Amino acid sequence: MRSDHQIPTLIACSLAYGLVLMDPGFISVALGAIQRDLVLSGTDLRHIVSMYNVALASCLILAGSLCDHIGSKRALLVGVALYAGGSAMFSLSEDLSLLLLARAGQGVGASLLIPGSLSLLNDIFQSPREKMKAIGWWGGFGSIAMALSPLCAGLLLSHVDWATLFYLNVVLSVIILILLAPLPMARRRRDVAPFDAVTHCLCVTFTGGLVVLLTDRGSPSYWLCALVLTALLMIVIRESRGSIKVFHRPLVFKPSLLACYFAGTVINFSFYGVLFYFSLSLARDSSVTPISTALALLPGTGVLVVGYMLTGRYASPSRFSHFLGAGGLITIFGLMIFTLFNLGSGLVFLMAGLSLVSFGLALITPIVTGIVLAQATSEVVGVANGVFNTCRQFGVCFGIATFFTAHDAEDGLGLNPLLWLTIFLVVVAVGVMSWVSSLTREHTV
Repeated sequence: MRSDHQIPTLIACSLAYGLVLMDPGFISVALGAIQRDLVLSGTDLRHIVSMYNVALASCLILAGSLCDHIGSKRALLVGVALYAGGSAMFSLSEDLSLLLLARAGQGVGASLLIPGSLSLLNDIFQSPREKMKAIGWWGGFGSIAMALSPLCAGLLLSHVDWATLFYLNVVLSVIILILLAPLPMARRRRDVAPFDAVTHCLCVTFTGGLVVLLTDRGSPSYWLCALVLTALLMIVIRESRGSIKVFHRPLVFKPSLLACYFAGTVINFSFYGVLFYFSLSLARDSSVTPISTALALLPGTGVLVVGYMLTGRYASPSRFSHFLGAGGLITIFGLMIFTLFNLGSGLVFLMAGLSLVSFGLALITPIVTGIVLAQATSEVVGVANGVFNTCRQFGVCFGIATFFTAHDAEDGLGLNPLLWLTIFLVVVAVGVMSWVSSLTREHTV
C-alpha cells in the first residue's frame, strides 16, 4: 500500500470513530429539545437512546466478520452510508417508530465503523510501531469527539434546531467518503471461511438480548433470558458440530486474545462506570447546572487525548509492560480517591479522581487494541476485532448498570465494595496483559 494513502486513511478512520463517540453527547443534549418538539414521554426518550446502543452492540461481531469477508474498506463504506442515512432519517422524522428505526440504522452503521476503521488501519500501517501511532491518533480523536460533543451540541442548539444538529453527521460522513475515495479496494480474501448467516443471526440475538438485560432497570424478562440462553446454546452447538466455523476457536479464542477481551471489558467497565457515577451525582445535585456538569466532566474526558497520544507516540513493544504498569497504578490511585471522597466532601477531588482513571486507562487501551491486531491472524482479524469491541460494549453496559445500582444504595454503602472490586479487576487485567505483551514482544523480535 502506497504511503501517500496513509494520512487520508488515518484521518478518515479517526473521523469514523469520532462519529461513534459523538453520538452520546449529541443525543443527551438534544433530548430535551426533541421531547418538547415531538411531545414524547420519558419512556420514549429512553427507547431512543437504548435503540442505538442495542443495535451497536448486537452487530459488532457481524461487522467484524464482514470486514474479513468483503474487505475493511467496503465494510467501512457501508457503515458510513448506514450511519449517514440513519442520521438524515432521524433529522427528518416526526414519528416515534421512524425515530427508532433511524436510531437502529445509526447503531448498525456505527457497529461497522469501529471494526472497519481499525481493520483498515491494520491493513494500511504495516509495522507494529506505525500501527501503535495510528491507534494513538485514532483513539485520541475519538476522545476529543467524546469530550467536546456535549459542549458543541449545546452551543449549536442555541442557534439551530435539534434536527440540524444531526445533519452534521451527514456532512462528516461525506468527508470520510471523499478521503477514502482514492484508496483502492482490497481483493476479496480466499483464506476466509464461508459466511454463516445463521450463526451470525444467533450472535445478534444473543448480544442484543444480553445488552437489553444489562441495561433494563425493571424486573428481568424471563422470556428474554430464555431467548438469550437458547441463542448461546445454538451458537455453541453450531460451532462445535457445524462444518463452517465463524469463530475459529484456536485462532479467535486463543489465550492471548481472551486476555485482551477480558482487559477490554474491565477498561470500559471501570471508565464508563466511574464516569456515569460522577455524572449522575452531578445531575442529582440541584445546584449544579447542565453547563457546569459538562465543564466538570471535560478534564476527565480531555486527558484521554493526552494518554492516547503519549501511548501512540512512545509505546513500542519493548515498552508495553512499562505503560501497562504505569496506567494500572494511575487508574488504581484515581479509583481510591473515589473511595475517600464524595460530591459533598469535595468536587475537585472527584474531578481529579476521574482524570486519573481516564488518563491511566488511556495509557492501557491503545496497547490492548494493538495487541489484538498483532495476535489475530489475517483471516480472523475482523472477527477478533468484533469480539473485542463487543466485550468492550458489554463493559460499558455492565459498568453503567452496576454503578447506577451502587449510586442508589442507601448512604452510598454499595459504592466502596464496588470500587475495590474494580481495583482488583484492573490489577488482574494489567497482570494478564503484561504477560501477553511479553509474548507480543517475542513475536516481533
